[in-house]
Amino acid sequence: MQTPTTLDERIKNLVVAVGEDLRRQLSGALRTLRQADNPRGVIVETSSIALVLIRSLLSLSGRKPPSDNLFDCIECAVKERLLPAEIASYLHNPRFLSNKADHAVMSITPSAHDAEILLSQLLRFCEWLYCDSEHGPRLPSIYSGDPSLMAELDRLRQELIEQGQRRREMKRESIVGLRFADIGGSFKDRGDEMSQLRRLLAEQTVKMVSIVGRGGIGKTALLAKLFAEIESGALRLSQGAAGMGADGIIYISCRGTDRPTVERLFHDVGRVLGCPHDETLMACWRDASRSLGEKTRFLLSKLREGCYLLVLDNLEYILADDNTIADRELKDFVDICLTTPHSLRLVTTSRNRVVVSEGGMKETRTVALDRGLPDDEAVAFLRDLDHGGDLGLRDAAHDSLLEAARCCYGVPRALESVAGILSSDPSLSLEGLMGDAGLFNDHVVKNLVAENYRRASDDQRRALEALAVYNKPVTSTAVRYLLRPHYPEIDADGTLRALARNYFVSCQRGRSTYELHPLDQQHAYGLIPESGAYSRSALHRRAAEFYAELRKPPGEWRSIEDLEPQIQEIHHLICAGLYDEAAR
Repeated sequence: MQTPTTLDERIKNLVVAVGEDLRRQLSGALRTLRQADNPRGVIVETSSIALVLIRSLLSLSGRKPPSDNLFDCIECAVKERLLPAEIASYLHNPRFLSNKADHAVMSITPSAHDAEILLSQLLRFCEWLYCDSEHGPRLPSIYSGDPSLMAELDRLRQELIEQGQRRREMKRESIVGLRFADIGGSFKDRGDEMSQLRRLLAEQTVKMVSIVGRGGIGKTALLAKLFAEIESGALRLSQGAAGMGADGIIYISCRGTDRPTVERLFHDVGRVLGCPHDETLMACWRDASRSLGEKTRFLLSKLREGCYLLVLDNLEYILADDNTIADRELKDFVDICLTTPHSLRLVTTSRNRVVVSEGGMKETRTVALDRGLPDDEAVAFLRDLDHGGDLGLRDAAHDSLLEAARCCYGVPRALESVAGILSSDPSLSLEGLMGDAGLFNDHVVKNLVAENYRRASDDQRRALEALAVYNKPVTSTAVRYLLRPHYPEIDADGTLRALARNYFVSCQRGRSTYELHPLDQQHAYGLIPESGAYSRSALHRRAAEFYAELRKPPGEWRSIEDLEPQIQEIHHLICAGLYDEAAR
């Protein structure tokens, strides 16, 4: 094989064989060297790419990679006769970093010459993998299509198309947005708070009810329990509502890309009211001659009768430092809602108390979740978490469970993490876990979340990191797609099911989607490397590509919901720092 003389030519020669993604990463490493003059960054990037490729060589040959250590994987590939010693010598270079932990602590101060040598050696390995004239490619492009994955993407795209068609056939939608997961019989106590919420929502003068409490205390679970009653009709807030206890419900999570805008609220209220109100509302919104106040009052004039509910979950994500709503238009919309007669109720959850205008304060009420579950309820909750009795909780002595409940301050997420840790380590007893005094202090929730993550397997950590990148409910296909270029051997379905059993992720059975609790999402996301082939930016780029695969054909573009894949794609491109691509 004739070897091109420059790095640029060698990368260009690889394009057809390796695919666009790997070419982009190799070209990016070269730019890091030449434009940013950052040899350290080149070494991080090339080491990450080498690890991905060598792990893929093992996985696609039916061998399980021994670890995330590059040199361990090289030795395994040589031992299995997948990698000649001559080629292995190109990678077994002390300039390469052995694993992700070394990316943060580099024992050498590399020069530009060191980085160029390393990139050249990585290219030699790629040329052997993909461009050998005698043997042909030894490794199919790890970025090429997987037939089963492509078929699943086709199915998801078709589901979105059919959902849009069904939505257009409906005269109106009584529920808009992603409903809460069914918490079933796991909900405990909160009787006083439930009674308070029922009473406040029935009061005509109350326009906004906020549930406020620390992370993991159970705010969303409380709201899910309340709205299950409303959806079933057990709690009736409008006598004229058919089937439900309210005339319409709009669910919005303020996490990730689902953050509310006033334009979206106009659209969602239109969906609840149906034709012809949806068209008149959007025409009002597009009318440049009207002020925001005039537009908002027109919308509220459509909601004079009955009871309509707007749910804003995790409101803290859209609050400014002074706890006012950061988006000026949305802030003004809420302030007008609090001072204008109508039948719309705002219901929010937040870690912080939202600050509203002085004129709207008397129409606002706060339900504070400032305590964990009572002792008896916390003990019962721990027993319920051990359905099969395998964790030693269901049949444990009352005093042992009581001690655990009190050390967790009765916080539901902390109690779930205790069960998760015991589930992931069959050799660990409750007493053994409680013996770790460093876990049980004022930061017990965060400590247990971190401990649960630490005890997770490598495959589970990668799945958690994938969910953290998406930061919204997604299917196992989304996780599989995100991880495939880096960890093609991971069984996404099995791994996610195990995580759900370990109370690490929540699963909505009807939708077959998985998501992380906000505390777990923040922890997992914070541990993803900031640079390299496997990094936050690389994963966000891959997430953007996933949503690009789900785009509907232009003939199906009838409303903003039909463009949801594009919206998600743009969001992840921005998170990846690819602003030019996001603007196209």
